[in-house]
Amino acid sequence: MAASSGTQLNTFDAYDFALNADIGITDAVKAKWITGYRNWTNTFSIDGDLSPAQTQFGNNTLTDWFWSQELRLSMDFTPKLRATIGGFYSDEKTTYYTLQDIRYAPIPLQFIGNDPVKTTSKAAFGTLFYDLTDKLSLTGGARYSWDDKSYTYYRLSFDGKTPNPFLGALNGLEARFQGSRPDWHVSADYRFNPAVMTYVSWGTGYKAGGDSPRPFNPAQAIGFGPEKVNAYEIGVKTDLFDRTVRFNTAVFYNKLDDAQLVLLNCPQYGGPGPCALPQNAGDADVTGVEVEVFAKPFGGLQIDASASYMHWDWKCVNPQVVLPTATTGGCSSDSAITDLLSDTPIGFMKEQGHLGAQYQFPLGGSGTLTPRFDVTYFGPLAGSNTAPAPGSPSALYGQIGGYTLLNARLTWRNAKGDLETTLEGLNLTNHYYFYSKFDLTGAGAGTITGSPGRPLQWGLTMKKSF
Repeated sequence: MAASSGTQLNTFDAYDFALNADIGITDAVKAKWITGYRNWTNTFSIDGDLSPAQTQFGNNTLTDWFWSQELRLSMDFTPKLRATIGGFYSDEKTTYYTLQDIRYAPIPLQFIGNDPVKTTSKAAFGTLFYDLTDKLSLTGGARYSWDDKSYTYYRLSFDGKTPNPFLGALNGLEARFQGSRPDWHVSADYRFNPAVMTYVSWGTGYKAGGDSPRPFNPAQAIGFGPEKVNAYEIGVKTDLFDRTVRFNTAVFYNKLDDAQLVLLNCPQYGGPGPCALPQNAGDADVTGVEVEVFAKPFGGLQIDASASYMHWDWKCVNPQVVLPTATTGGCSSDSAITDLLSDTPIGFMKEQGHLGAQYQFPLGGSGTLTPRFDVTYFGPLAGSNTAPAPGSPSALYGQIGGYTLLNARLTWRNAKGDLETTLEGLNLTNHYYFYSKFDLTGAGAGTITGSPGRPLQWGLTMKKSF
């Protein structure tokens, strides 16, 4: 079997531009035109075993271009009634070249892929603002979205010409998703006085469906549907004690239907081997609370803090997505089914918090000197969307524990405020932690890989304003 090799470098080249134009048609009617373009290329190699052994290796190059157009028209009908209408269009193409040499699987997975992905999105939207009284304001909005995605698979042998003997059925196959969706949003703001305002909101949204971007066998070349959400929020915003203390808080509830998850272990779709399959796992409720405080109690002292807590609760799960032996679909609330998924999906953080403080020391004609300290806590994260068995390697090593980072900086600013120098230190305790993990034990690889965070760093920057 042919050997494979690559570079340890991860290179990323990109350029982009944006153009915004504001057009005053009349005193009451204004137009805004927004144009954006982005182009990037990312090349990297992945050696899954980090050894000379040939078990899992891949060379990858992604190229992407994206451009978008948005036009908004804002109208003031009366001092109390305003509206904005507009449209959005975007077009994107990504080409994913990959050479995969996966030898732990009991199937021939040495192949070259060069897959073009095309995405087009369109939307029409409008928002109406009405000040019912001097204290009460109402807002209502609607949006209609159209999405079109196509993915073409190429699965060739290492010679770059003949189809891979196992994945050849995918070669040249185009998968497509087309969908549209109306969404809406309503909210009310009530200002008790200049320092205290409360609000409530209710809205809907969705994340478009698509097709599996990385099928490792023909059975995994299947699509998935949109994810829908109903979002409710109530909050309070305040500026207290002559604007020396700001306190904001919000409580929210999101009801998700057909939540999308990426499965890293899915023997029910084509047997053993690798898996990176997005599917609609089921319905879930997400509740949470956020708090932030900003205070300037005296002199040059400034304190800011924030914290959040979120809870993910699977209400029902599709058995065919998580259970290899399931013969029926639907959405089951049986705990034997829902418990097969992790308490939280990959990337979902239950709790996090931050505390920062700084003091500005005046230096007379020499400017100011400001030391600042920041402590940030990041809560635990799951390493897989499927629940690990107690005592298994996935449970012991595949999860990310919570961790705390301490950063500091010292800034000197001249009296005119146009020159500053900052000495900064990040992760001052040199804490060793992982910010992501990738658990492939269930797919037969027998490995759990992780990305460690940055160690202690320091930097010196200078800034001059003209």
